[in-house]
Amino acid sequence: MSGEEERPESPSLERRVTQAGRHVGDRYVRIVRPIGSGLRGHGGRYVATEQTMASTGRVGRAWNRTLRFLIGKRLETEAEAEERVSVATGLPILASDNISSSAYATEEAMRVLALAGVGALALTMPIAIAVVFVLA
Repeated sequence: MSGEEERPESPSLERRVTQAGRHVGDRYVRIVRPIGSGLRGHGGRYVATEQTMASTGRVGRAWNRTLRFLIGKRLETEAEAEERVSVATGLPILASDNISSSAYATEEAMRVLALAGVGALALTMPIAIAVVFVLA
């Protein structure tokens, strides 16, 4: 009379196992928590540890070491709020958004001017020069 109750409506990671007691008709429920399997308890919830993300094969471990060397150690969820990006790192990442927006803006301005007519299309070059001036 030992079995595992299925509770699909519960998002909990813990399992409830019903087991028979010593006497006839006795039963008890054992709650099995996944601590030690790559998860740790944190404020009433489970948080994945480095062990959870670790690969077991040789190729996977080599890939993880390469990523850790190139990108760095994974951040825990609690550490993300305090993490700051340096100027040397942030500029190449965030500046490309402004450059691409400026390029698309010129293209869209040209479309609007083309719809306005041939006379307004002559304004495309001055607008492009102004965008280049803003980028410089």
